[in-house]
Amino acid sequence: MANNWQYFFRVNNDIVECTHAEYLKNEALRERVRNPDWIHFYCGRTVLTFDPDWLKDRPKVQLQLRQLEQEQRDNPLRFYAPNSQEQLDFINDEEGTVCAIVDPNRCGKTTAGWVKMLIGRQPMIRANRGWECFKDHGLKFHEYQKPQSVGVASYNTAKLEDPIWKEMIKKWTPDNELGKYRRYGKKRGYRFAPNWGHDRHIQLVESLSQIGFYTYEMDQGNYEGGALKKWLWDEQGRQAMWNGADRGTRTTNGFHIFCLTPHQIEGRPDTGAGGWLHPFLTGKQSHGHTVKVFTGTSIFDVPDWIYPEEQKLIEFEKWEGEPLRIQEEQGISQRKILSEGRARLYGEWHMTSDIVLDEWQPEYSWIDPLWTRPPKDLTLYRAIDHGINAPTVCLYFAVDKNQNIFLYRSYYNKGCTIAENVKAIIEGCGNERRKLGQYQDHRSGLIFEQYEENMKSEHFAATVMDSRSFTMPDKMCGKPHGWIYKQSGLKSIKKAAGKFSSHWIPMFQEMLAVDPERMHPATGKMGAPRFYVFNVPENTPFKYEIEHYFWKKHKEGEERPKDQPAKNNDHGINAAAYGLMIPMRCRGNFGDPVPVEGERWYDQQEHKRVVATAEAYRRME
Repeated sequence: MANNWQYFFRVNNDIVECTHAEYLKNEALRERVRNPDWIHFYCGRTVLTFDPDWLKDRPKVQLQLRQLEQEQRDNPLRFYAPNSQEQLDFINDEEGTVCAIVDPNRCGKTTAGWVKMLIGRQPMIRANRGWECFKDHGLKFHEYQKPQSVGVASYNTAKLEDPIWKEMIKKWTPDNELGKYRRYGKKRGYRFAPNWGHDRHIQLVESLSQIGFYTYEMDQGNYEGGALKKWLWDEQGRQAMWNGADRGTRTTNGFHIFCLTPHQIEGRPDTGAGGWLHPFLTGKQSHGHTVKVFTGTSIFDVPDWIYPEEQKLIEFEKWEGEPLRIQEEQGISQRKILSEGRARLYGEWHMTSDIVLDEWQPEYSWIDPLWTRPPKDLTLYRAIDHGINAPTVCLYFAVDKNQNIFLYRSYYNKGCTIAENVKAIIEGCGNERRKLGQYQDHRSGLIFEQYEENMKSEHFAATVMDSRSFTMPDKMCGKPHGWIYKQSGLKSIKKAAGKFSSHWIPMFQEMLAVDPERMHPATGKMGAPRFYVFNVPENTPFKYEIEHYFWKKHKEGEERPKDQPAKNNDHGINAAAYGLMIPMRCRGNFGDPVPVEGERWYDQQEHKRVVATAEAYRRME
């Protein structure tokens, strides 16, 4: 909702009343309000600005301004005005036991949170109904009942110092409440800020309310055992700390206030869209609370004399203008910057905060099918991720002469035997499964049907399967799964080359990244990745997986485990990894193989022999 408040301007003897948008169009008014040589008083929605030369001969006006200056110094809170209707609704809310404001940077959301702590529901200090914030700016008045014990939490002591203490608590709390930390009228022994190593708690002088200061770097024990009435959480705190604080706050019938911009924080996978606050503040979880969320404030709602319009435009250029031009003119993906920019400029949840394959761009890689059956000049591959309780997945790849990889067909199925899966995998590509006879195991006496694949339609250069499942014995017959796959018809199936995510994830990301010098095979335009997925129904599960494949959540106090993806939404991703590690190259049709100079087929047994020979030579030396 736009800032449509009416502002009152006095410029010397001239009076102007208008909205912020009308003010911006009035160049003469803007020039005077922004003139650094003039004298200015910003009192919420009342702006007084005077030419020093005009004031010289007007002692009565000077006296009035000195009185106003003293009132502002003593109690800036009385003149507070929210920047948007959303901020006003947030401060006035009386229903939520968790009340959050989710907005862009530099919108005044944390200040609104502190104002809500001071004079909102269950106020910390005594206020007066005659204050301008109540009678002119829409805030609800609440009678002071008793001292409150509250907590304020931020990232570290540096953030507690600035901006929490300097720009929020000390700036807006009435001076008579600050005691030895007051802004004006200082005496010997007065201090600018608490000693964060010792003064973790301060008491307001008049109201006797106590403020405890906490950081997200503290031990968990600091958040346990206390029973505070209210908590103000700066940006995105840690869930374990909130849980500890919440246990005490429930006993006081208190509530929590969150003020955050929902971007992903480096080294904190529990932030952004992949963090714990996202489902909590988007209605998916409640943790037993009544959750009220207020959002929609724009940086353009902040008055020009607080946040200059020129600086707002620079912020937009940084996060949106320049990245969009680079993406459009050079074809280089700017998704990461644009996604973070959506969070910082519009208060949207940072959706790529913890996605592993965040180079994936469906507008480039999710394409309409280029064929019904692969052309004969492409090299075909299959990659299988065997599932017992999870689905069995088979991905069908084709590689063209430009080394573009196309996932043109997928097979996802759960609850079938290996023989049933193999039959579907072979028939799905138009090939035949011919029966060869039977095999009886001399130990168990079990009889196995033997088949082979007739590649009459699609010729595959290689079919690979994860090595763990390949060698794992079947619970029913004791034979390795790989052996059963071969007996069922996939005679050429081989073990895939390892599954270390530190190896294949960089390869996958490189193939998904848009190269501005590469021609797109579907559009013919410059700027294209090397990995494509056909937009067909059977490939939809793979698209879902690649867009919901996240890094593993870290434990409290642990480094972000960048090389450990979460073990879910990964069946098709794992199969793709096995294919990438072959590696898949175009060598013509497998029925008429064309060798590529300087390359040869990957053979795991040969690789082992080469490694063993090299090790033997090193020992001889």
